[in-house]
This record gives sequence, structure tokens and C-alpha cells, in this order.
Amino acid sequence: MESLAKTFSKPLKINSMKLYSFIFFLFISLSCNFCNAQQKNKAIEKLIKKYDVKTFLADAPNNNPDTFWELVWRNNKELQKIYKAINQKQTSIRQAQQEIYDTKKYADIARQNYYHINSLEDGFRDTLYMQLGVKDVYEGLLINFVYDDEVNAYAAPDGYIVVNTGLLDIPDFNYFNLMGVLAHEVTHFFLQHSLANSWELIKKYNKNKTIATIASVLNAASAGYATANGAGSEGLWNNVDNMTNILFSQAYYDAHGVFKFKYNREQETEADIIAYRFLEFIGVGGEQYIDALRKLDPDGNSTMTAIDDDHFSTQERIAILEYMALMK
Repeated sequence: MESLAKTFSKPLKINSMKLYSFIFFLFISLSCNFCNAQQKNKAIEKLIKKYDVKTFLADAPNNNPDTFWELVWRNNKELQKIYKAINQKQTSIRQAQQEIYDTKKYADIARQNYYHINSLEDGFRDTLYMQLGVKDVYEGLLINFVYDDEVNAYAAPDGYIVVNTGLLDIPDFNYFNLMGVLAHEVTHFFLQHSLANSWELIKKYNKNKTIATIASVLNAASAGYATANGAGSEGLWNNVDNMTNILFSQAYYDAHGVFKFKYNREQETEADIIAYRFLEFIGVGGEQYIDALRKLDPDGNSTMTAIDDDHFSTQERIAILEYMALMK
């Protein structure tokens, strides 16, 4: 015991260089974490500033939910760009509208196989229409409850909104949670996110096609020059044809390499923010939408179905809304 006591009573020998190195790297690590947190906060603030609708709702009467949607779509800059392009009869927006129309034809066929819950689609659906205020904005919008175990709700480009029974079966999923989810989907439709995506993809395709045309001309010109100078052959021209076809097909793939009518990450964020503000506007409280997100994904690990590769997780979506709630 005495020897053990002597051992612990001896002063510890610390290598000062190792200690200084440890403190230095700890300081660098904490500094990096602080800088990363600051950058993340700035990115969140930028998103909120871009998509928050609180400013132009400040003086609006909250007894009419349709007023909310009127103000949202009338003040949305991206939607106004679409309307401007339509009024100007731009070729690219007309192509995008045609794509939406073609999609609707196929969707109508698929919907014939849905198993609707007729008992829910009468009085309950009418109550939702009234409290969401959507029919006064667009009479053609339809909410449909479908037998499907998948936890999901989605909006089609034509205003056909589907709610699966899997979502309604979530434990403790309440009426206001459902209102928040529907407000998210209604936002996608009222702001024409599908048309916006289709339009952007078509513009990108047209741009890529122009670049491909220039590249193919240059490719053919260089082959012609080589032939004129005795360095070409029939095989070379076959290669030119193959390369030209690849360039054009690649132009299409680059623009349409993803499913057209999914929503991008910023559109999903915009829909989250507006759903939160809608529940806040009608006096329910935006926290009901956050509560819905938690119930939809209790583990917080899943990502939204978007066309980006770097989706926000549910926890990140919640964090954005909670950060917004703290902002003045």
C-alpha cells in the first residue's frame, strides 16, 4: 500500500510540447467547427430570406385562408417569371406546358387504379377545402385519400393531391399535422413547381443542344480538314457521325437525367416554410407542421424526395423551421 501511495504522490511528468500541440489542434478544431456553424447559419438565413412570406402577410386578415394563398402566389417572383414567359409566348415555356399536359394524360390513366376512400372524401374533404381555403383560389384542386401503406402525400402538376392511408395511420398524427402536410403540397401546386422544373430543364436542354451543335460542327470541320490534307478516311467520318450522335444524346441526358416532376431542394424548403407560415397564419401555430415532420420520420434520418443529390434530412428541415421561428 505504501509503495502504491508513493507512486501516486509523485508529480506527473508532462511533455510540454505534446501538451501545446494538443491545445493547438483543439483550438483549430473548435475554430473550424465555429466557422462551419457560422457558414451553415448564413446559408439557412439566406434560404429563409429568399422564401419566407411573413413580410407581405403582416397586415393580411387571418380569418380568410384563401387570402394567404392569394398573397403567396401574387408575390412569388419565380411564378411571375413563368407568367411573363407565358404572356410572351416563349417557346421553352410552351414546351414545358406541353410536357405537363402529356404527363397529365398518363397520370389520368394511372389514377383509374387508385382505391379511393369514399367515406373520407365527402364531408371530411369538404372541411379540409374550406379550412385550407384552396377552392376559392383554384376550383380544380382535388384532395384524394388512397389506400396505400406507404407514408406519403404528393401533389401532381395538375392540382391532384394524393394522401395515402399510411400517412393517416401514423400514431398520434392529428388533424393539424395533416393540414400542414397538405399546405406543403398545395404550395407545390400553387407555385407551379413542376412547370418551373420542366421549364428549367427544357432551357438547359436547348442550351446544351446549341453547344452540341457547335461541337459537332467543329468535330466535322476538323475531320474535313484532315481528309483534305490526306490524313482522313471513311472510318474517320463514321467516327464523326457516332460522336455527333453522342453529343446530341448527351445534351438531352444532361438536361433530363432526372425525373422531371420531382421537386428540387429549394422548392421543398420553400414549401416547408410556407406550410409553417400557413398554420401560423390561421392561428394553429407553425409548430404543428414541425410536429408532423417529426412523426413522419421519428428517426430523423430520411431525406426528402427531391431531384438534388444533396437532400436535406428531416432533422435539417426541422432545424431550418426552428431557426426561422427564432428570427425577428
